[in-house]
Amino acid sequence: MRRQNYIDYCFAQLLELFEQAKRNKTNSELKARIEGLFQAGKVLNIYSDKEALELMEQAHYHVFGETMAERSEKKTALKQAIDRGDDEFIDIPAYERRNQ
Repeated sequence: MRRQNYIDYCFAQLLELFEQAKRNKTNSELKARIEGLFQAGKVLNIYSDKEALELMEQAHYHVFGETMAERSEKKTALKQAIDRGDDEFIDIPAYERRNQ
């Protein structure tokens, strides 16, 4: 398998994983497969840790329209709002909170 074909396959698998996450579904089998693909890619010198992370960021941004860090910050803000009982934030419809 050519290097770019392997990277493209990994990217497609990441897209599927993130699409499922977007629909609030978890797929531990797919996640384990991707982890194995990434480990094999590193061992075979197909990509570095940095390149693997960049690939993951690209797929995440493609699906969610934001970086992994941005999405993580939003999730943290929501959890904190719930913990402190911030009804103003929680009362905002979910589709609007996503765009904030």
